[in-house]
Amino acid sequence: MKDEMTEILESFAAESAEHLAKASDFILRIEKEQDAEAINGLFRSFHTIKGNARMLGFQRIGELAHSAESAMARLRSGEIKADKQLLDLLLAAVDAISLMLDEEGSGKPPSASTERLKLALEAFGADRQGSVKKEPAAERK
Repeated sequence: MKDEMTEILESFAAESAEHLAKASDFILRIEKEQDAEAINGLFRSFHTIKGNARMLGFQRIGELAHSAESAMARLRSGEIKADKQLLDLLLAAVDAISLMLDEEGSGKPPSASTERLKLALEAFGADRQGSVKKEPAAERK
């Protein structure tokens, strides 16, 4: 019989995999047109993964999801546009989070650093003064 923590981790991995699949679909929709529904959905996917990862202590996953979420917040507000570079970075984040989930589940050490990807996403999430933009309290839910 599985212990409670194992069940929680399996649930987190399954839910995150669903959000990552949706995120990939949203990115493909955004690539075709600046679809507000897809932009909001992509933001929510990264936001949910971030929150759940941090709650369970998966800091690397939470940090990368936060960097992607910050870039998506600026895209949602219209401060930036979804260009090829941003969309490629978001797809790379989906792939990296998926890999990290697999590694966490197997107990393997991290195979690669995500620091460069995180920094590149943070560049999109930073406002003009270079600080990371905070989302309004109403949008943090």
